[in-house]
Amino acid sequence: MHNAFGLLIISIILLYKSMIVITMLILIFMEWNIELILYDVRFIVATIYIDIIFVIISIILNFLDISTYKTYFIIRVFTILIVSITNFILLYGFRIIMPSFKKEEDIILYINTIHNLRHKFNGSSYSSNIISNTNDIGTTNTEISYANKGNIERDFSDNRLRNDSNYKSTLFSKIIDYHFKTSSMDFSESNSQI
Repeated sequence: MHNAFGLLIISIILLYKSMIVITMLILIFMEWNIELILYDVRFIVATIYIDIIFVIISIILNFLDISTYKTYFIIRVFTILIVSITNFILLYGFRIIMPSFKKEEDIILYINTIHNLRHKFNGSSYSSNIISNTNDIGTTNTEISYANKGNIERDFSDNRLRNDSNYKSTLFSKIIDYHFKTSSMDFSESNSQI
């Protein structure tokens, strides 16, 4: 691959795959606290980290001068096998094994929860809990309330965002807001907020 065209093609492929991994990590960051897919997201992150470590090991193996082809082949096959088995266990193995350790009532509850969420999604709207207070001086204090596990609420107050009317419209703030959600949609029980 001493040809400039070959190096250009390899660089484009690496850039493309890097963009895919970065996009996946951003989407995983956004869905980090969603309770319905909590374990799936964690296992996907673990497989991405393992794949990154595998790429680093492969790059190191390419630069090492291993004289015997048998040793090189054994090392290469061993690393590929370990990564493949680990990814399979993390992505599929736990999904196969986890239901066998759960009680039948938990499995029925999980199925009913998914069924109820589907019906709520089709018939309800959602709203966010953003409260904005104006002080006597004219500064705005924004508090954003997020529901946490166990229905504990955490309030975040950010004084740096005073007088910033475009706070909710920035992409970064929307990503952060979605990161702290515990479900994909926050459903409101009242129909008055349409």
